[in-house]
Amino acid sequence: MGLTTTIYSGVSGMTASGNGLNLISDNIANVNTVGFKGSKASFSDFMESRLVDLSSVQTSFKQGDITQTTSPLDFAIEGRGLFIVNDPTKNNSYYTRNGEFDLDSQNYITTNLNGMRLQGYVADDSGTISTSLGDIRILPQETLTQAAAGQVLPNSGNGSFTTGNQTAGMPMMPAKATSKADLRFNLQGSPTEPVIGSVSLLDPADLTKGPATSKYNFSSDFTVYDSEGAAHGMSIYFQKTSADQNTWEARACWYTGDTTKTYQEQDLGQMSFDQSGNMTALGPVTINATWDGGGTALQQAITLNMDGSTQYGSPSTTAYENVDGYAEGGLSDFRMDSRGMLYGIYSNGKQKLLAQVALADFSAPDELKKIGNNLFTISTGSGSPQVKTSGMDGAGTVLGRSLEMSNVDMADQFVQMIAMQRAFQASSKIISTSDEMYTTIVGLHI
Repeated sequence: MGLTTTIYSGVSGMTASGNGLNLISDNIANVNTVGFKGSKASFSDFMESRLVDLSSVQTSFKQGDITQTTSPLDFAIEGRGLFIVNDPTKNNSYYTRNGEFDLDSQNYITTNLNGMRLQGYVADDSGTISTSLGDIRILPQETLTQAAAGQVLPNSGNGSFTTGNQTAGMPMMPAKATSKADLRFNLQGSPTEPVIGSVSLLDPADLTKGPATSKYNFSSDFTVYDSEGAAHGMSIYFQKTSADQNTWEARACWYTGDTTKTYQEQDLGQMSFDQSGNMTALGPVTINATWDGGGTALQQAITLNMDGSTQYGSPSTTAYENVDGYAEGGLSDFRMDSRGMLYGIYSNGKQKLLAQVALADFSAPDELKKIGNNLFTISTGSGSPQVKTSGMDGAGTVLGRSLEMSNVDMADQFVQMIAMQRAFQASSKIISTSDEMYTTIVGLHI
């Protein structure tokens, strides 16, 4: 090997060490970047020329530390897998471990850095998850006349998220009219319970007066909603009708009107009980309610089911209540479960399944190509993505209100930096020594 080759070997060593140092600098600079995956340099020699080169850069997918946050759209992956995001301008898919997401102006869940849309399986109004992968968008939404630009949506935790400058309305849960009420009662079977008989609760001469306490033994109140989400009070009244303790009359009573209460009632029929206190008669009945000052639904049919009611010696009480229907509600928070199911929490106290977040799993994730902004794209070595969901077939678990931090080990990087510096210095020494030898040869006299 001649001196010229020796000089080139030194140059190649300095170049390779410089490239390695550049890689280490990138790792250290991103030590606080969410979801960042550090890279490691691999070197190889050229046997025919005795040169060295940076042959490959390998990404380390070692798990980073997970930290808790207050933002409901911060997600972390514990284990394998990457989030799938889509560029809506190019319709290209990319992959990331950075779980910092937010709602954009169209109510798509997007990355904070570049507006890439998070991919998953969207649920319909009944909570059925779609089988088609697509953008996660929160629907339905209110009209723009209702929405406020840049509105900050509070949540039940300590954080908040903002919908940006709205070009679509804030996500809403439409009102649902009450259609059924399942109620269970215990009516006191004491011999001292007075017999009221089946009599009207109201004074027909003045329907603004409510039921007189002398006309019933027990009552239970509950709330129903009309089709516009307006709340209305309704009560079930019970009248003991026989001295043998076994029959009661049930009546529904409600009032209409916003300013002046006008009461109405409906006889629901007779309830009968056996000697053990179990109800033997009065199946589901329909309450035909009317409203003259609430929502647009002036007439509303509500199916009342009191099966399972009892007549025991204990005081009369409502043992169980399940009434459907609710008012309109605005999206106020999110909840993520271990299956990657994303739920919306609304201001009316209801929750709704919105979507299931998808994960991409690769046979060789360390071969994925970095393209910047914490994004990866597939390469020949990485293989094609296997689309999975949280916890499925070895895929990682998605955690809500959490972020995965950089997996860069600062101590290791400083050690590698010293090694690169020594290699650089040694390579430079090769050049200076070869130069001295050249000088010696040039100075020879024949």
